[in-house]
Formats: sequence, C-alpha cells, structure tokens
Amino acid sequence: ASSTSSIRVPGYAKLTGMGREISSRRKAEKIAILRKRDGKRCWLCGEKMDFHGPRTSARAATLDHVIPRSLGGPNADTNLRLAHRSCNNRRGDDLTEADWAS
Repeated sequence: ASSTSSIRVPGYAKLTGMGREISSRRKAEKIAILRKRDGKRCWLCGEKMDFHGPRTSARAATLDHVIPRSLGGPNADTNLRLAHRSCNNRRGDDLTEADWAS
C-alpha cells in the first residue's frame, strides 16, 4: 500500500524544480531595489516601465534574469534587471539580447 504525505512550505518561498521561487512580496521588494539601482527603464528596450498599472500589462515591470533560471541563473540581485513584461516574455531564455530586440 502507498501512503500520501504533504510538506508545508512557508508562504514566502515555494519550492520548484528549479529551486526557490520568489514570492510576490519579495518580487515587489526586489523591483523597488532594482528601480532605485537601475532607474525606471526596461533594460531590454530602453523605454519607461509602468510601475502603477496592472502587473499583467505589457508595460509592467518584471524581474528579468540576465542568465535565465532555466540555464542555471540565480535569483541574486547581480543577475536581475527590470524589463517590461512583454520584453521579458519575448526574450525567454535567450542569452543574445540582439536576437529578440526589434
């Protein structure tokens, strides 16, 4: 017979196949830190980001991993930049920014 068990994970960290996922609260904190460090422009296209609109909008600020997590990149601030949701999605896990830029 098989048994089923569950593991409780704190709300601030979810475990995924790629390691720890950043919580919504921590994402907001990281975005504020990166905004102060890097300014209000998308690092991929150079246009201003929307910090006050819906998080689902194409112009919303998202955390972009310079070295994508799927390729082993960490969640460290040194590997994070701010990018529009649309730019981040378009880039995917591509390391060559020139290939996706329009």
